[in-house]
Parts: sequence; structure tokens; C-alpha cells
Amino acid sequence: MKKNIQDYFFLFFNLAFTLRHWLKLKIFNSPMNEIASLKYSIHKIKSQTIFKLRNNQSISINSAKTNSFKKLGYATFSNIQIEKNCKIILKKISKIDNPWDQENILRLRPSIEFRDELIEIFDNGVDKFIKSIFNSDYEIHYHTLYRSKRDSDDESPQGSALWHGDGGPGIRLNLMICHTPVSSFNGAMKVIPLNLSINLLTKTFFNYRYWVKKQSKTSLKNFDRTYHRLKKCENLNKLIKSNSIKYFQPNTEKSGLIYCFNNNCVHGGGFTDKGNERIVSLMHIYPSTEFTTTSEKFNSSHEKIEDNPQKL
Repeated sequence: MKKNIQDYFFLFFNLAFTLRHWLKLKIFNSPMNEIASLKYSIHKIKSQTIFKLRNNQSISINSAKTNSFKKLGYATFSNIQIEKNCKIILKKISKIDNPWDQENILRLRPSIEFRDELIEIFDNGVDKFIKSIFNSDYEIHYHTLYRSKRDSDDESPQGSALWHGDGGPGIRLNLMICHTPVSSFNGAMKVIPLNLSINLLTKTFFNYRYWVKKQSKTSLKNFDRTYHRLKKCENLNKLIKSNSIKYFQPNTEKSGLIYCFNNNCVHGGGFTDKGNERIVSLMHIYPSTEFTTTSEKFNSSHEKIEDNPQKL
């Protein structure tokens, strides 16, 4: 009898906490605590207000790619100039002696090494797109350039190759510059629309709390952060498969796809077929109250100092 009462209490509190989790995702597009999310939201509103007052108008949001992002939480586009500069970056990488570290991340600072090419890429559509999404100016918080490659048939998806949501601020834009062509063969990023992602992340939260309840205190002490993350990813994968959730995965024949998505859209990528390779830049981008040119934006190396900007 006592056990049944405890189970009812757990169910009640689990439903209450899950409702709170869903509300955070619906209101802020993020599972972060409400105070932190509110701080980022206020920063975005402040950035938009300053931008509108200075320009006396908002950036047009009528383009197909902007409307796609507003509706789905992701968008892709490219053009000849972006393709051209991505090919130049690939050529420069091919001339670098031992360019990749043990985690297949470029050893050099890409924002500095490929500054001219990145400025050209941003000046040919990316800058305007970001401003149309934010209705404000922006800052590049972080930039890494990495390679996805599988050398053995025995390897299995790990880390970011598994279905997941980043859990960052809802105002953050993840921007990928795909220097190589991308497809399912070389681990092109898969993404699920934001409205479906919110439901998936909510169900995963509910199920994860039940999983934790079933574990002994000793077991939980032995499980590290990576293992807990793996359990959430596994649950997401089961939900996606069992509900036949459709996802988007690009398939291009040319370099230069620009791939933007809300960081809390459920996504995963980077697990290639053996012998295939994918080389991409990943940037985390936030609204900004400051006005800078694209040249000024690339005066920084954009190295990762903190997961999310604490001072806005």
C-alpha cells in the first residue's frame, strides 16, 4: 500500500515537473531554468529594439529561407560565391601539414586562418539571413571547424552523432557552413522540426525521470554525465523510430551549403559511411546590441571560452 502511494506521488510530481519542462520549451525554446532564459530573451528584445531605432525599420523577413526557419526551426541555402569560398577553404586545408587533432578538429583557428573567405561567405547572404532571423545585429560566440570520418566498420555513433538537443539558450542560432558536399553517406546533419522536437524532448524528460527512479543510489553514483546523456539519446532514438518521426537531411553535390537551426531542434550527425568524409564549420551565434561590420566580426578567433555567453 505504501509503495502504491509513493508511486502515485512520484507520478504526480513527475507530471508537474514535465509540464514545467514543456512550458520552458514552448515559451523560451530551451530547457534552461526560467531566470536564465528570461535574461537571454530580454537581451534579444533589447538588441531588436536598438536595431530598429537605429535603422528605423526591421530587416525584411519575406524570403523563403527565413520563413522556413521561422516555421520549422531550420533552413538551408547556398550560392555560387559561398560555394567558391568553401572550395578555397578546402584547398587551403589540404595544404596544411597534419591539420586535424585527435578529435578531428582543425588545429588552427579557422576564424583567423580563413578570415577573408568567411567574410566573403557572410557578405554573400549569411549576414543578411542572420539579421532577418534575429531582427537585430549579432555576434559569433564560438566557431570550430572539424572533420567527420569513419575508418572502421566496427565504429558506432557517439556523442553529437546521436539524436539530441543542445540544451542551450533558445535565442541561439547554430550555423553550419558545409565546406564539403553533404549527404547521408558522410553524416550530414539530421534535424527534426522544432514543434516536434519540443514534444520529443518533453517525453524524453518524463521517461528519463522514471529511469532514474528505477536505479539504485549506488548505480547512480557510478554513472557519469556521459552515461546519463547516452540514456536520454537512446530514449530519443526509440521515440523517433517508434513514432516514425520524419526528419530533414540535406543531400548536395556541391560545397557551400549553409545550414542553420535552432540549437534545441532535435538533431544528430557526423556518423559517416566508411571512406566518406565531411568537413564543416559550426558557429554559435547570438543577437547583439552592438553594431559591427562583417570584417569586425572576424577580428576575433571565436575560441570556446564558455558554453554560453554569461555577460550580454
